Amino acid sequence: GRVIDGLHENYLTVGYPDPSLSRTAEAAEWLSIHQVRTHAQYSQGQFAMMRYAEFSVLGVQHSCSVAYAKDQLRFPKAAADQRAKQRERTLLLASWRAGMPAKIARCYNSATLVTDLVSPLLSLLCPPFRNTSSHIMNTEEKQMLTTLVD
Repeated sequence: GRVIDGLHENYLTVGYPDPSLSRTAEAAEWLSIHQVRTHAQYSQGQFAMMRYAEFSVLGVQHSCSVAYAKDQLRFPKAAADQRAKQRERTLLLASWRAGMPAKIARCYNSATLVTDLVSPLLSLLCPPFRNTSSHIMNTEEKQMLTTLVD
């Protein structure tokens, strides 16, 4: 997991000689093969694919290896940031659901709560306006704009 994340974030910053980008394409191909294997592993239950994960790491290492790396490699943070944001959003949904009365909360799971709340929230936060000047708007649009500003 984290090794592949680190490879994905750092393989383009390593200064290996590749004027035709063939080694870079080969490394990207190894990363995409790993993604296909991981998808098959988790979505289809083909856990026998786990034994081939190291080959992707070795393939990227073979494609991008240099004797001396000038730049310091960075710790993979994009995937960790995404997981933290996902966890934060999940906790927010759980707190919204916990604040609902029991009769209503049992009718909603996280997916239905998002589906039912996103559309009205978006219409409140960003009402549908035509891209025109305010003096060309009709009275209903002017009223929506006034309530949005207030």
